[in-house]
Amino acid sequence: MKLTSPFARVQACIDQTNITKSLACLPIFLAGCRQLLVLAGPTYPTRLWCAMEIFIFIRMGGNHEDMVVKLLDGDSNLINKLQKFDAREARCYEPTDQHILWAVIESSFGDLIPFNKLVRDIFAASAASGPSA
Repeated sequence: MKLTSPFARVQACIDQTNITKSLACLPIFLAGCRQLLVLAGPTYPTRLWCAMEIFIFIRMGGNHEDMVVKLLDGDSNLINKLQKFDAREARCYEPTDQHILWAVIESSFGDLIPFNKLVRDIFAASAASGPSA
């Protein structure tokens, strides 16, 4: 009889019924992850909270090599959009969140430009490895 840990491979996502509480715990959730799965569809590069997941994963000690990017749209236009990611163009449902998130990124990177480059490099590496969806 082979015993395996119930924690050997745990997958999680934000509780959509309690987003505020879940987002407050996002750094804790991501600190415990060895990999981050990014499901990138057509709206991904325009959603600032999606970029924050990458930001937090990296800041909590993750490496971009530990990110698994799955493109949900095989359209080459999606790859182009992802490789031109600009956090200044990404938005939140709540405009006040947007300014707070930009400030958090800027306080860590000094500016949005280095963060944009990091995100673009992550997507460039996934594009180089070929289609994933």
